[in-house]
Amino acid sequence: MAVQKQPSNKGGAWIWGVLAVGIVLTIILSSSGNRPTAQPPASNSDLNADSAADVQTPATVQLPAVDTSAIMRATRHLKLALDAEGFSGAMIYSQNCFASLDGRFSWSKLDQCEAFDSLAQVAMSESEDAGSEATYFDKDAVESRFTTSASQHQAEANSMRAHLANLVQGALARIADLQGDENATQVSNSDTEGNYDESASGSALPSNDDVIDSESGDEQQTNASYSE
Repeated sequence: MAVQKQPSNKGGAWIWGVLAVGIVLTIILSSSGNRPTAQPPASNSDLNADSAADVQTPATVQLPAVDTSAIMRATRHLKLALDAEGFSGAMIYSQNCFASLDGRFSWSKLDQCEAFDSLAQVAMSESEDAGSEATYFDKDAVESRFTTSASQHQAEANSMRAHLANLVQGALARIADLQGDENATQVSNSDTEGNYDESASGSALPSNDDVIDSESGDEQQTNASYSE
């Protein structure tokens, strides 16, 4: 008896296989189309801008009124320095005055240092002296020392400029005290403390112990050879 062959299913299986592959490809393409596009990495400038925004800028300071007593001290001390050693002594005083602000800052002390320099600058301009002292007491250099120190202590720009103008005006009003009015700069014999140390060579230098009490504003002066 002849054996009947069963009908082949290969054609149907092939069709189902093609359909399955098509469905899988459709799902893959659909998923990749909905995938979010990768963002480029942030640039260094963007990172720096974000970092800068996180840094808090210190609050600026409105300067107090000019300390007129500081101007008077500066006038007396400049006359003492010029009488003792001329402009070289004045330059040493100024350097030590500004250096003292690094240890204990006060606006009154800064007024004293700048008034001293402003008066020295005028006196220098009227003399025939030249050299390092003339460069040191140049007008721009004198103003720069004040603005640099004030800016380091967060002085507000407009307040700083106005204060400097008033300070210089007040100092220049005392210029006559350096030009022969001995009574205006006479040192009182009753004063036992002052602002200068006199070294063995006779140079007049500001005392290292000359500081301003930040609480009371009183000037504490010790170990000095010159009285105010």
